[in-house]
Amino acid sequence: MRPLFKKLYIYLKSSNPNVSIRSILSIYIEVLGTCQSTKEAIEDWLDTGKLPNNEVRIKDNLLTITVESLVKDMKMSPLRALLTIDTIARRPDASADILNAWLHRPVVSESIEEYRKKVDPEILKMADELMAKEEEEYRSQNSEIMEAIDKLSKQE
Repeated sequence: MRPLFKKLYIYLKSSNPNVSIRSILSIYIEVLGTCQSTKEAIEDWLDTGKLPNNEVRIKDNLLTITVESLVKDMKMSPLRALLTIDTIARRPDASADILNAWLHRPVVSESIEEYRKKVDPEILKMADELMAKEEEEYRSQNSEIMEAIDKLSKQE
Protein backbone atom coordinates (compact mmCIF):
# COMPACT_ATOMS: atom_id res chain seq x y z
CA MET A 1 0.00 0.00 0.00
CA ARG A 2 1.29 3.49 -0.78
CA PRO A 3 2.31 5.57 2.29
CA LEU A 4 -0.04 8.47 1.46
CA PHE A 5 -2.92 6.07 0.93
CA LYS A 6 -2.23 4.45 4.32
CA LYS A 7 -2.22 7.83 6.03
CA LEU A 8 -5.46 8.87 4.33
CA TYR A 9 -7.01 5.50 5.12
CA ILE A 10 -6.18 5.79 8.82
CA TYR A 11 -7.35 9.41 9.00
CA LEU A 12 -10.63 8.78 7.17
CA LYS A 13 -11.38 5.55 9.07
CA SER A 14 -10.69 7.25 12.40
CA SER A 15 -12.93 10.18 11.39
CA ASN A 16 -15.73 7.92 10.19
CA PRO A 17 -15.43 4.17 10.84
CA ASN A 18 -18.25 3.50 8.37
CA VAL A 19 -16.47 5.13 5.43
CA SER A 20 -16.21 2.71 2.54
CA ILE A 21 -13.02 1.73 0.79
CA ARG A 22 -14.59 3.12 -2.39
CA SER A 23 -14.97 6.55 -0.74
CA ILE A 24 -11.40 6.42 0.53
CA LEU A 25 -10.20 5.52 -2.95
CA SER A 26 -12.19 8.41 -4.45
CA ILE A 27 -10.60 10.87 -2.04
CA TYR A 28 -7.16 9.36 -2.68
CA ILE A 29 -7.68 9.80 -6.44
CA GLU A 30 -8.72 13.39 -5.81
CA VAL A 31 -5.54 13.97 -3.78
CA LEU A 32 -3.41 12.43 -6.54
CA GLY A 33 -4.86 15.01 -8.94
CA THR A 34 -3.58 17.96 -6.89
CA CYS A 35 -0.34 19.85 -7.41
CA GLN A 36 2.81 18.61 -5.69
CA SER A 37 2.78 21.32 -3.00
CA THR A 38 -0.77 20.38 -2.02
CA LYS A 39 0.16 16.69 -1.80
CA GLU A 40 3.11 17.62 0.41
CA ALA A 41 0.90 19.84 2.61
CA ILE A 42 -1.65 17.02 3.00
CA GLU A 43 1.06 14.53 3.88
CA ASP A 44 2.66 16.96 6.34
CA TRP A 45 -0.72 17.64 7.96
CA LEU A 46 -1.42 13.89 8.24
CA ASP A 47 2.04 13.40 9.82
CA THR A 48 2.06 16.35 12.23
CA GLY A 49 -1.55 17.39 12.71
CA LYS A 50 -0.50 21.03 12.17
CA LEU A 51 -2.82 23.10 10.02
CA PRO A 52 -1.00 23.98 6.77
CA ASN A 53 -0.67 27.63 5.74
CA ASN A 54 -1.67 27.12 2.09
CA GLU A 55 -3.60 30.00 0.60
CA VAL A 56 -4.97 31.22 -2.69
CA ARG A 57 -5.71 34.76 -3.89
CA ILE A 58 -8.80 35.45 -5.98
CA LYS A 59 -10.69 38.42 -7.34
CA ASP A 60 -7.58 40.05 -8.82
CA ASN A 61 -5.64 39.39 -5.60
CA LEU A 62 -8.11 41.31 -3.44
CA LEU A 63 -9.26 38.27 -1.48
CA THR A 64 -7.03 35.69 0.16
CA ILE A 65 -8.49 32.35 1.15
CA THR A 66 -6.48 30.27 3.60
CA VAL A 67 -6.80 26.75 4.93
CA GLU A 68 -7.42 28.25 8.37
CA SER A 69 -10.27 30.46 7.12
CA LEU A 70 -11.96 27.54 5.35
CA VAL A 71 -11.63 25.35 8.44
CA LYS A 72 -12.89 28.02 10.86
CA ASP A 73 -15.40 29.96 8.78
CA MET A 74 -16.76 27.29 6.47
CA LYS A 75 -16.32 24.34 8.87
CA MET A 76 -14.30 22.31 6.36
CA SER A 77 -11.93 19.58 7.43
CA PRO A 78 -8.29 20.51 6.80
CA LEU A 79 -8.19 17.86 4.05
CA ARG A 80 -11.22 19.33 2.27
CA ALA A 81 -9.83 22.86 2.75
CA LEU A 82 -6.54 21.89 1.10
CA LEU A 83 -8.35 20.22 -1.78
CA THR A 84 -10.58 23.29 -2.17
CA ILE A 85 -7.63 25.68 -2.25
CA ASP A 86 -5.91 23.49 -4.83
CA THR A 87 -9.04 23.47 -7.01
CA ILE A 88 -9.48 27.25 -6.72
CA ALA A 89 -5.80 27.80 -7.61
CA ARG A 90 -6.27 25.72 -10.76
CA ARG A 91 -9.67 27.25 -11.61
CA PRO A 92 -9.79 30.83 -10.22
CA ASP A 93 -12.68 31.73 -12.54
CA ALA A 94 -14.82 29.13 -10.75
CA SER A 95 -13.87 30.11 -7.18
CA ALA A 96 -17.27 31.62 -6.34
CA ASP A 97 -19.05 28.50 -7.63
CA ILE A 98 -16.70 26.21 -5.70
CA LEU A 99 -17.22 28.04 -2.40
CA ASN A 100 -20.96 28.38 -2.99
CA ALA A 101 -21.19 24.65 -3.70
CA TRP A 102 -19.55 23.99 -0.34
CA LEU A 103 -22.14 26.11 1.45
CA HIS A 104 -24.90 24.06 -0.20
CA ARG A 105 -22.93 20.82 -0.32
CA PRO A 106 -24.44 17.38 -0.58
CA VAL A 107 -23.25 14.71 1.84
CA VAL A 108 -20.86 13.30 -0.79
CA SER A 109 -18.42 15.55 -2.60
CA GLU A 110 -19.86 16.50 -5.97
CA SER A 111 -16.45 16.57 -7.62
CA ILE A 112 -15.80 12.98 -6.59
CA GLU A 113 -19.18 11.88 -7.88
CA GLU A 114 -18.61 13.68 -11.19
CA TYR A 115 -15.23 12.02 -11.53
CA ARG A 116 -16.66 8.60 -10.70
CA LYS A 117 -19.24 8.93 -13.49
CA LYS A 118 -16.37 9.07 -15.98
CA VAL A 119 -14.58 5.99 -14.62
CA ASP A 120 -15.22 2.59 -16.16
CA PRO A 121 -17.28 0.45 -13.69
CA GLU A 122 -14.87 -2.45 -14.29
CA ILE A 123 -11.99 -0.32 -13.02
CA LEU A 124 -14.01 0.62 -9.93
CA LYS A 125 -14.79 -3.05 -9.33
CA MET A 126 -11.12 -3.99 -9.67
CA ALA A 127 -10.16 -1.11 -7.37
CA ASP A 128 -12.72 -2.25 -4.78
CA GLU A 129 -11.31 -5.77 -4.87
CA LEU A 130 -7.75 -4.49 -4.58
CA MET A 131 -8.59 -2.15 -1.71
CA ALA A 132 -10.49 -4.90 0.11
CA LYS A 133 -7.48 -7.18 -0.25
CA GLU A 134 -5.11 -4.43 0.88
CA GLU A 135 -7.37 -3.51 3.78
CA GLU A 136 -7.41 -7.13 4.92
CA GLU A 137 -3.61 -7.38 4.62
CA TYR A 138 -3.17 -4.08 6.45
CA ARG A 139 -5.56 -5.13 9.20
CA SER A 140 -3.78 -8.45 9.69
CA GLN A 141 -0.34 -6.80 9.77
CA ASN A 142 -1.43 -3.91 11.96
CA SER A 143 -4.25 -5.38 14.02
CA GLU A 144 -3.26 -3.53 17.20
CA ILE A 145 -3.29 -0.16 15.44
CA MET A 146 -6.63 -0.88 13.77
CA GLU A 147 -8.15 -2.03 17.07
CA ALA A 148 -6.98 1.20 18.71
CA ILE A 149 -8.46 3.26 15.86
CA ASP A 150 -11.74 1.33 16.12
CA LYS A 151 -11.81 1.96 19.90
CA LEU A 152 -11.17 5.68 19.46
CA SER A 153 -13.88 5.87 16.82
CA LYS A 154 -16.42 4.27 19.13
CA GLN A 155 -15.59 6.72 21.95
CA GLU A 156 -16.55 9.74 19.82
